[in-house]
Amino acid sequence: MDKRPEDTTVAEAAQELLRDVKIYIYLLQEAEMIAKRAEKMSAKEFIAKKQVLMINAVNSIPLGARSCPYCLGYSMNCQDCPYGEEKGLCTEENSVYSDIKKAQLVLLEKLRDYALR
Repeated sequence: MDKRPEDTTVAEAAQELLRDVKIYIYLLQEAEMIAKRAEKMSAKEFIAKKQVLMINAVNSIPLGARSCPYCLGYSMNCQDCPYGEEKGLCTEENSVYSDIKKAQLVLLEKLRDYALR
């Protein structure tokens, strides 16, 4: 069975995914530090720290082309991409990727307004 272009880049995409999600280890450590200091924090201070963690977590969702075997396998030639054919080209307004990015932006906007002033 011949490998398709996206199959040849899975390992590369997986390594990038691993690098992308390592931020969550840092976020876990930050959450542990917040928990240890919680008794000395006001609710307002806690919410502000929690807000930063949530924004960092949402910003760290691995959506980039470097962790996509299709983007890598087709060298960003979206017109030949089978994922884009099925789910819509990532650059198109109503593709799955575009919808996820829009939802991420809406969530980030709401999170920026989460903490008290």
